[in-house]
Formats: sequence, C-alpha cells, structure tokens
Amino acid sequence: MKERSDGMENTSPCTCPACVQERDKREWTERWYGVRWQRLRDLIHEKAPEIESEACCIIANGTAGAATGTYEPPTYAQMLNHLRHENERLKKQNAGGEGRESRAGRNA
Repeated sequence: MKERSDGMENTSPCTCPACVQERDKREWTERWYGVRWQRLRDLIHEKAPEIESEACCIIANGTAGAATGTYEPPTYAQMLNHLRHENERLKKQNAGGEGRESRAGRNA
C-alpha cells in the first residue's frame, strides 16, 4: 500500500496494470490450489477416514510423524535448513571472540 502525503496508510489497492495483473494472478492461484486441496480433503474424509489425520499431517508438514507417533528421517531440505540455522547461531556465538588467538594458533 502506498502512504498518503498526510502520513496515513492508503487503504485503496493500487490500480496500475502491473499490480492488477499480479493481484489477479495471486487470486487465481489461491482459488486453483484451494479447490484441489478441498477436493483432496473431501476424498480422504469420505473414502479413507482411517488415514485422514495422517494424510493431513503429510499435507501440512511433509511427514506423517505427528499423527502416527513414528518419525521419518528429515529430508535433505530440512537438514540443510537446520545446518544453515546452526551455522548462523554459531557465527553469532563466536562473534564476541573475534580478535582472539585461536587454539590452533597457540598450539602451532
């Protein structure tokens, strides 16, 4: 949203062709996926209620672990994301020790 000259937020959507096209595309995508997810949910609910909670967990989380109590090994993307966050945490933790001599440097 664009800000008005008086500092208040403009609540009317932008009407430039690019914004209208982007908004239409987003709405179409949401409807397209919404219809398919609803059809899938209805199918599971009607034809296979015994796997409904497991299927919903797979759709929401990518794994059935929470519904079944059995946990699957993490996917490559999950492992990569975990390592990325761990790396950032370690960088922040070690940021206070910059300028100090490392153990390798003292032992060399």
